[in-house]
Amino acid sequence: WVALATLITPGHPFCGKIVQQAASSADFVPLYIESNGKEIHGWELLNATLNSGDVLYLTMPANRLDQLWRDAPIQLISNAVK
Repeated sequence: WVALATLITPGHPFCGKIVQQAASSADFVPLYIESNGKEIHGWELLNATLNSGDVLYLTMPANRLDQLWRDAPIQLISNAVK
C-alpha cells in the first residue's frame, strides 16, 4: 500500500464522481480531500463529489496506481495533437 495525493483535473477519471463510488471501483481508501481551502473528512468525505481543483489524499495497493491515471494522459495528449 502507498499513500499519496492526486490533483483532480477535468480529465481525471475521478472528476465528477462521488468519493465512495470512486474508492470502491478503484480499490483505494480515501483519507481526506482539500477543496476550496477546507479539508473534508469522515462521512462527509464518502459522500463528497470530486471536482476539478480538489486534492484527494488516499492509500491504495501499489499494483493499482494505474487506476488514478487510466485513459486520461492518452486522451489529453490526443486532444493536444489535433
